[in-house]
Amino acid sequence: MFEFFQNERSVWQTLRDCGKPVVLYGMGDGADKVLAAFERCGIQPAAVMASDAFVRGQSFRGFRVQRLSAVEAQFGDFAVALCFASQLPEVMDAIRAVAARHPLTAPPVPPFGDVLFDDAFVAAHLREMQEAYALLADELSRRVYETVLRFYHTGDIAQARTKRSAPFYS
Repeated sequence: MFEFFQNERSVWQTLRDCGKPVVLYGMGDGADKVLAAFERCGIQPAAVMASDAFVRGQSFRGFRVQRLSAVEAQFGDFAVALCFASQLPEVMDAIRAVAARHPLTAPPVPPFGDVLFDDAFVAAHLREMQEAYALLADELSRRVYETVLRFYHTGDIAQARTKRSAPFYS
């Protein structure tokens, strides 16, 4: 159970060791939290970008906020850390468009406090996660729980994105 914790890299490892510039997509409270996590995990951000409609020459935490096209011109290939949440269809389409061009992860940062879902957290709470899993009564509940944990571990938006087409929400 939960072999993905050993078989897949955490979002923090992936971003730290990707060998590419890491660009924050978004600004504000989410990006502040991601930057604090980056400091703890030894990840150096290279730039901050926003959707074209939100770029108006502003700065965020010492970075000039840029459009995707400007970041592509500067770095070519880079990894993207998504720093905001949305369920608006047009925003989700913009996120998917970025993810189609560059590796994109959504680092899981807490809405309050500073506890990260990282390898240390998994090690400290694996038994509790397994105990909670054992209490679930049906296969759908177990799949949802495991999918959420896998997303929190990897930051892979495909975990959340592709499940809608499966009989996951039926």
